[in-house]
Amino acid sequence: MSKILDTDFSTTTFRERDVKKNPVILIGTQCPVTSRMRKAPKPLSSTPEWVVKTYATPVTTGTIEGAAPTSANAEDNLSNKGLLKSRFIKSRRFVMVSDEANLMAKQYGVSAATVFADNRTDKGVEIHRDIEAVTLKDQESVAPVADTTASVTRGIPRCLANGNGNFTDADTTPAAAYRTPTGSIINNKANASDVTEADIRGALQSVAETRKIDSTSFLGVCRPAMRSQFASFTFTDTNGSTSSNFPLRRWNQTEGEIASMVTRYNSDFGPIDLITSHLIDSTCHMLGLDMDALEIGYALAPTYEELPRDGANQRGQWQAIYVPMVLNNQAHFIATSRATA
Repeated sequence: MSKILDTDFSTTTFRERDVKKNPVILIGTQCPVTSRMRKAPKPLSSTPEWVVKTYATPVTTGTIEGAAPTSANAEDNLSNKGLLKSRFIKSRRFVMVSDEANLMAKQYGVSAATVFADNRTDKGVEIHRDIEAVTLKDQESVAPVADTTASVTRGIPRCLANGNGNFTDADTTPAAAYRTPTGSIINNKANASDVTEADIRGALQSVAETRKIDSTSFLGVCRPAMRSQFASFTFTDTNGSTSSNFPLRRWNQTEGEIASMVTRYNSDFGPIDLITSHLIDSTCHMLGLDMDALEIGYALAPTYEELPRDGANQRGQWQAIYVPMVLNNQAHFIATSRATA
């Protein structure tokens, strides 16, 4: 009989796995935007609508003494109101595991009772990530077509657009008066390093001037490179050290340490609390979001459903039907590589 060596079997598939109980998590699971978005009442339409309004221009003229108002002086606010609309999207994660695979849990390196249970748990995490990615994707809404085309919702980055070319779904395209002003859109920036501090300050000023408010608190959702760019804003004066220009970091150093972290940017028109997102659209360097002007409506919140067995497999699915709702397109700003505003 030949001798048995571990090296003869360690590279084959015919062996029992000894897998660490705590696997390394390779995929980030944070959903910082959708977890912060206010939950809207359950929408009861596949294209939910919401009202957006402005106020009439201030009247600075006087009224003639003794003059009674006439029909020509009558006012209403209907002309200052509009409707915004979006579409639902349905996300699904389908799980199917054969009877044989379920009985061989150790072979698949899972600590759950069955391979199916392990998959069900992970897919529950992933559908929440799907919702976050859809919300932060620069995609246009798409009308459904029976049996051929799924309904697609408009992502936040695409909501923060101005030009007609960015909107192709006519039924949900916002009226020009309620779109994001071009001054609030930092566009045509190939790289995050192309976004300057002056760009950010200009966008903040644009939001303030458009909304006629003093300041807003923003959530700054940044791709990693853009988060680093904010640190460079305060790293040094690019003009160098002269009698009137000094490296800004000179005054906040501690012996033995280098301070290079920026979590909050305070401006004349409100602060930006910075967070990093790894799920934001690759074309979008940053979103400056007023979270009071965002909601997410769930017709079906992420829900797990056990499906009938097909005779050989255990089956189930996670599903969610939802719509991200940008209540006011003019309340936010964006920095993007998109060519047109």
